[in-house]
Amino acid sequence: MFTLLAFLLACGSPEPTPSPIAEPAWRSEMEAWSFGDPIPDVPLTDQEGNAFQLADTRDGWLALGFIYTRCPKAEACPMTMGKLVALDAAHQANPAGKLSLLAVTLDPGHDGPEQLKAYGSRFGAAPERFRLATGDAALVSEDLPSLFNVVALDGPEDTLDHTVRIVLIEPGGRAVSWWSDDAISVEHMLARMHDPLPCSLGVLQASSGPSASAFEHHSVALCAQGDEGAWGLLLDKPGVGGPMGEQVNTLFPGTDGWAYRPGEHRGGTVVRGITSWSPGQLEAELSEGRWTVALASAPSRRP
Repeated sequence: MFTLLAFLLACGSPEPTPSPIAEPAWRSEMEAWSFGDPIPDVPLTDQEGNAFQLADTRDGWLALGFIYTRCPKAEACPMTMGKLVALDAAHQANPAGKLSLLAVTLDPGHDGPEQLKAYGSRFGAAPERFRLATGDAALVSEDLPSLFNVVALDGPEDTLDHTVRIVLIEPGGRAVSWWSDDAISVEHMLARMHDPLPCSLGVLQASSGPSASAFEHHSVALCAQGDEGAWGLLLDKPGVGGPMGEQVNTLFPGTDGWAYRPGEHRGGTVVRGITSWSPGQLEAELSEGRWTVALASAPSRRP
């Protein structure tokens, strides 16, 4: 008995198994997110040290940029801050609903509320509308920027080489456009807020069978219909052939209306396809049964 007790005392008690580290709640939202969904709700801390949720901004437009306070390049963070402040001023003069502005640091190890507050003051950021934010290191330096293809790499002497980009997020939290580098345009951002995609006339579902159009099994969000014809956005990418084939297009906002270019381009909204009808053509196809009205108004989630 003594020998067994001595053995147990010599061996000691077994080490307790460490508990697994719980993943933050926002991680699962990030992993499940796909482009077109509302931006995941994540916790952040502003320049006053106040905690807030990204979803707090969903009641209006949000212009989002990525910066760090030690940034030495005039064409990077200072330009981003300058464009956001200029957008705020332009929107105050010509409002399009509520607008919030947010600059998230890519350098959370250095940029706390004190540094961010001083940086915002340097550019004249209005704190009642313009937040500068930090948060969980992985969240603000990697996970959140990665949603918009923003990458930050270590550079020399505590600098970062990073993507320069401003993202425009519509009420409800869905990213609708972004601009990069010298293509960042206050005029286009404001125009985009004043003139959302004009696809509120309904959704047409192509018929199948003898009366089918070339878009069989696909649907179109109708954007305009009048004496000059009609046009819409293709909601489903054709699997084979079709008038648009495998083509995608990019819509660009401007002060004179919307324009589009074939292919995918920075600074615009990529759609799966665009189709148009000559005067009277859509009305004729509707009477022939080639299309049916699937929805009386456009879907809440546009392509």
